[in-house]
Amino acid sequence: MRPSEHRAIDATGTRRRLQALVAIGWPVSHIARHIGLHQRPLAELARAQNVTRRTAQRIETAYRQLCRL
Repeated sequence: MRPSEHRAIDATGTRRRLQALVAIGWPVSHIARHIGLHQRPLAELARAQNVTRRTAQRIETAYRQLCRL
């Protein structure tokens, strides 16, 4: 991993993407498996103020993929 992947960024976009996926019917357990996280840490991200750039990118990718299905 590059150092920039560990840098903390604002979590607003990440939280909104997670909320949108749940709102359209994706279970948190499925989202967690899709991005390779356990369900509990993913649920905690929904309340986080900051996330790592890598986590934000993983959730953005999952959002794009799952919204197409």
